[in-house]
Amino acid sequence: MSVYPLGGRAGWPATSVSGLTVDSSLRASGAGTYVSSAFDGGVAGCVWDRLRFDPSLPAAATSITFSTYTADVNRGDAAIAALDPSEWSTPVTIAGPFGWRSDTIITANPGRYLWLRVQLTGVPGSAAELHRLDVSFPRNTSLRMLPAIYATDAGGRSFNERLLSLFDAMRDEVKGEIRTLGSVIDPRTTDAATKRDFLDWLGAWFDMELYRAWPVERRRAVIHHAGELFRLRGTARGIERFVELALGRRIVIVESFTERSWWFAQKSYLGCAVLFGPGIVNRAALDGTDLLSTKTIDSVPTPMLDPFASRANRMTVYVPSYAEPTQDELTMLERVIETQKPAHVAVCIVITSPNARLGVTARLGLDSMLGTLSPPALLAGTAPPRIGVNAIVGGLP
Repeated sequence: MSVYPLGGRAGWPATSVSGLTVDSSLRASGAGTYVSSAFDGGVAGCVWDRLRFDPSLPAAATSITFSTYTADVNRGDAAIAALDPSEWSTPVTIAGPFGWRSDTIITANPGRYLWLRVQLTGVPGSAAELHRLDVSFPRNTSLRMLPAIYATDAGGRSFNERLLSLFDAMRDEVKGEIRTLGSVIDPRTTDAATKRDFLDWLGAWFDMELYRAWPVERRRAVIHHAGELFRLRGTARGIERFVELALGRRIVIVESFTERSWWFAQKSYLGCAVLFGPGIVNRAALDGTDLLSTKTIDSVPTPMLDPFASRANRMTVYVPSYAEPTQDELTMLERVIETQKPAHVAVCIVITSPNARLGVTARLGLDSMLGTLSPPALLAGTAPPRIGVNAIVGGLP
């Protein structure tokens, strides 16, 4: 089935207009008439199906009347304008108050070309409006599925078609919803309007909370990558990726257990790591030498667990300061991390500051360089390095 859409972006192609305001809709404060240009059904004897329309009739005195005319040849605008009212099909009138999408069957004789006449009646303060109108063709009646006897008589066939059109309209509406189902469940195309927001509905499939404060494109991106985020959920990489998609911000997460000072065979030296002892969490000792104001009273039952418990279930979120977040952005970042992290993990958010700034704390060629290491250069007045005096060979002492 094909459709000629009128109104909105499709416009209102007209043969003649009188007494109406025409923009994205037809509007009349009194009596007005709109006659369309010819619609081409493509074949002779085309059986035109129905009109689907979105009216706005706020008062009882307002109305919209539809009538049609068909022919197998294009008669031209002048001939259509000169038609006698009796040559148009039996008019169908919708009286106010009325304001919801509806439809009516086209009763004109079969013909390749169709013209549509719309008459609007409004009153001062209550204009009659027609926002959208679709002309569908050819008729795809379910009468063809009944025994042939129901379509033998011309009068009976017409009655049965009009009767079955009520059910055909409901069938076509369901089929239309099925055809558009793919675009509804695709986060790149689904409706994100305020009153019909399917992005939140799609997010609920993956237990994802989407905030209306996020731009629509970022919300779409989060749902589009839902499979990836679902697999990574609860991990540092998953949180970083979620924040990048949802807030458009790069963060770096360091899990505290990776910063434990362990000893490693052939890689460690004395003083580089602390495995056990009171200094790990700065515990207070009951020997009369510690000041409680400088010590920590820890709830871990035994100091032997300090190397494990002191850095367990903790992570630090570093936010680069080149795009320092506002207070609202920081609040949103905290909420996002809280919903994505494991419940037992404690989080510390740190806004980093650039410690090396070219021309301020770092100077190229003096104490900074770009690229690979270059041979050492001596500044004027600087004594050359001497092994055992101001230079060593090998690793750290």
